[in-house]
Amino acid sequence: MASTSKSSTSSKYDYRSLARGFKFSPSDEQLLTHYLWRKTRGLQLDSDAVVEMDVYSREPWLLPWDENSYMKDDERYYFVRRERLHDGKGNRPKRSLEGDIDGGWWKASTGDKRIPDIENPVGYVKALSFYTYKNENRDRKDGISTNWTIYEYKLATDTFQEWVLCKVKNNNKVPDQEKKRKMIRLIKYDDEEEEKEKDEEETTMLE
Repeated sequence: MASTSKSSTSSKYDYRSLARGFKFSPSDEQLLTHYLWRKTRGLQLDSDAVVEMDVYSREPWLLPWDENSYMKDDERYYFVRRERLHDGKGNRPKRSLEGDIDGGWWKASTGDKRIPDIENPVGYVKALSFYTYKNENRDRKDGISTNWTIYEYKLATDTFQEWVLCKVKNNNKVPDQEKKRKMIRLIKYDDEEEEKEKDEEETTMLE
C-alpha cells in the first residue's frame, strides 16, 4: 500500500491550515474518504489536523495532547501505521505494549461497523478500550479498565490494512492513577537526562 508523499511525523497541529472558528468534527464517512483514503494514496490532505503517531506503542495518557481550540478537549486524531502481530504474518494487528511503567493492551469492545451501513461500505470502524495489568504477572484476566477508547477506522479491502485512522478519546477526567504513572515517567526521564549530563561533564574534565 502506498504511503503519503507528505510525511507528517510531528505531533503539532498546523493551525494555519484551519479556518478561524473552525471545529474539527468530521463524520465517520469523511474520516474515511477525505483523510484515510487520500493518505493511503499519497494525495494532498485538506489540513494537518490528523498527524502520524504510533498510538499502539505507548499508554494513551502519554500521547501528545496539544491544547487547541480546533479540537474537542477529550479527543484527538492520528494516522497510525500498524504492525502485524506475528512477525509480519497473518492479518491480526499488534495492539499490546510493554510500556515504561505498567504496559497494557487495547481490547475490542465492538466488532467492525460498516461505514456507511450499506452492502458495499467505504470502510469500517471498531471501538477498542485500553486495559492495564493489575500486577507484574501481567495476567489479562485481572486487567484494569481505563477511561480511554480508540475508534479505529480502516478502508474496505480484503488485505491487511497497514494504515488506519484512530480517534483517541478520553471518556473521563484523567484518573489519579494515570496521572501518577505519567509523573513517574517524567521523573525517570529527568533523572536519566541529569545522569547523562554528569557523565558528559566528567568526560570533558578528563579530556
